[in-house]
Amino acid sequence: MMRELTQTELDSLLGGPYFVCPFCKSEHWIEGPSGGMSKNVYCGNPECGAGFNVMGPNPVNLGGQLIHPPKGGDPQETASGLEPRPKESEQT
Repeated sequence: MMRELTQTELDSLLGGPYFVCPFCKSEHWIEGPSGGMSKNVYCGNPECGAGFNVMGPNPVNLGGQLIHPPKGGDPQETASGLEPRPKESEQT
C-alpha cells in the first residue's frame, strides 16, 4: 500500500546531495525503474528495504510516496524521531 511521504520524511530522504533512508539512515540505495519525472529507489540496507517513489527534478518540492514499508513495518506508520537534515549551507 502506497502513502505520501511526510515533509519531514522527504527532508530526511532528499535534503542533501544524496538519499538517506528516513527509517534506518542508510546511504546505500538500489535504483529501480524510472520514467517521466519519477524514480523508484529502495534502501540498500537488507534489514530495512524500504522503497520510495520520488519525483524530480527537485523532489523536495514535488513530493514522493512510500511504495514499500521497511521490513516488519506498518506502511501507514511514519518514520519516528526524525530530525530534518541540515541544509548544505548550514553544514560545516
